[in-house]
Amino acid sequence: MLEAGLIVNPVAGVGGPKGLKGSDGSLAGSALEMGAVLISGQRAAEALKSLIIEAQDELIQLPMIMTCSGKMGEDSIKQSGYKSFTVVYEAVEPTSGRDTTTAARVMKEKGADLIIFSGGDGTARDVVEGVGEDFPVIGIPAGVKMYTGIFLNRPSDLGRAVLDILNKGLRTTNVELLDFDRAADGPNMGVGRYGKATVPLLHSIQAGKSEYPTEEEDLEGIRSYLVENMDNETYYVMGTGSTVKNTVRMLGYMTPVLGVDIFLGKRLVASDVTDTDLLSLLHEGRRIRVIVTPLGGNGFIFGRGNQQISPAFIASMKREDMIVVASREKINRLGVIRVDTGNALLDSSLKGPVEVITGYASRKICELV
Repeated sequence: MLEAGLIVNPVAGVGGPKGLKGSDGSLAGSALEMGAVLISGQRAAEALKSLIIEAQDELIQLPMIMTCSGKMGEDSIKQSGYKSFTVVYEAVEPTSGRDTTTAARVMKEKGADLIIFSGGDGTARDVVEGVGEDFPVIGIPAGVKMYTGIFLNRPSDLGRAVLDILNKGLRTTNVELLDFDRAADGPNMGVGRYGKATVPLLHSIQAGKSEYPTEEEDLEGIRSYLVENMDNETYYVMGTGSTVKNTVRMLGYMTPVLGVDIFLGKRLVASDVTDTDLLSLLHEGRRIRVIVTPLGGNGFIFGRGNQQISPAFIASMKREDMIVVASREKINRLGVIRVDTGNALLDSSLKGPVEVITGYASRKICELV
């Protein structure tokens, strides 16, 4: 019988809506002081519920899960109604990355076949530190960045992923372990590489951030087209990622790549804003347009790296006010674009064909899933 370890980083993702670009170390406390809400445990519970449903539909035995006490796993399991579990690591709050590393090591030593964790790239690094680069891990997406090709497309994909493993065996591949390079924060920030990770070969696992070169001609055309067509009476919420941020630089401003900015026409109004800042914008009475680009190689326009653009804000938008930009090379490679706002009904309402600006006055219809 398959045995899996489950580790929840309780504070994963809390920094995203508040524009903190992560939840590591003191950032989590700062985010909570700003009113951020814990989401990682809820996302783990959602993932486990999908596993229960798949097991019932396919008449298979639920895997035994090893987990940590309290918010690091046990609470999420109980919330989901999952019954086949045992606590093998006692966590003392407040927990830290060291707890994640130690718990992962304990679960491996006790015979787990793989580790499932709820968090982001920082949590992935802590898990891999505990189990090594050759031990299979799956991430439930709950962090801020999630560049590494180790995360499920959505928490609800866990059930199908585990079912595929039970039916086809635990086949794996190696991926680069990526994370935000905080030492280079600011306009020149980059993505750091922190070794390798082993991940099951599954369709429900997102791709990692691409290392392929972009089509600079297309990107230059996108930037020029956006700048030329900005209306001075319209607010523009500029999302994260280099494609959008290079447009900001063309306008004469330097802002962090993982920050969300507000422009009134071509004038910067506020840089590196929070979810609360964006919601307050709704009361201004002006038209608001949101410019986003698919993140890295996984294709998400909402739910990865730009949680400042909250579900409540997205729900207030008109579909025609969502401007998606990406080079033809990137769109052709991705095939589809994705959303994972944390609100299933909102995700469903956004699905369907969407126009993507792929160059100067050039567009491509892409499916949003």
